[in-house]
Parts: sequence; C-alpha cells; structure tokens
Amino acid sequence: MSNAFEFEKVSVEEAFKVLEPGSRPIGDASRSYARLPEPAEPLAAETVAWLAGLAPEFAPRELASHFPRVANELCANWKRPAQCEVYLNELMLADRNGRAGFPSAVIRELGTLAAHYADLFPAHEATWSNLSKR
Repeated sequence: MSNAFEFEKVSVEEAFKVLEPGSRPIGDASRSYARLPEPAEPLAAETVAWLAGLAPEFAPRELASHFPRVANELCANWKRPAQCEVYLNELMLADRNGRAGFPSAVIRELGTLAAHYADLFPAHEATWSNLSKR
C-alpha cells in the first residue's frame, strides 16, 4: 500500500478560486463552490430584553457576549421550568462530548443563574400539586 498523496490537476484560475473569501471547494467533479458557514447566531431582541429584566447579579452577560445561541435558548426556555432546568443542568455538566466547555466566568454565571432559577421555580413545586389542596 502506497502512502503517496493523489493530486488532481486544476487550472491556476480554479486554484485561486479556493482562496476567494467566502468560498471553499465542495469536492465533487463539477468544481463548484459553496459559501462558508454563516457567522454565529446573533443575540435576539427578546434575549436582550430578558437580560435587561434580570437583576444585574443574575444576568449572564459573559454568556450572552460569547455564546449568544445559548443565551437565546435560555431566554426561550426561561418561563418553561421543566425545559429550562434540564437545559441549565446540561450546560453545567462536565461531559460535553469532546468539547472544551465554557470559560470559568461563564460557568460562574450559569451557576448563579441556576441558583436564582431554583429560587424562582422550585423543582418540588409542581403545578398539579395545587389541585389536591382545593
């Protein structure tokens, strides 16, 4: 078995197309080019309003600044205790499937936010439990 690389001859023009910003070769015989992935998801207007509504000591500003997609998801789940509690727990788990994890400042924010959330929506206070008190 040979360890040699196989190369495909292309024209100089085709070779320079690879260097154009926003393009990369797809790898098929047509030699067409696709755009690079879109930039990270921006912070949604709803998330900005949610952050402004939180007390400053609970607002995860580092998270929103560096991980806007995660902040958007937290905002979307904030008033859904079951989903939000699970999501917060998943974010703070050490096992991130090979990913490096969050910086320590973001972890501290998530911990503070999770504690605040637990105060707002106690896990043992189920909606259906109030029916038996009637």
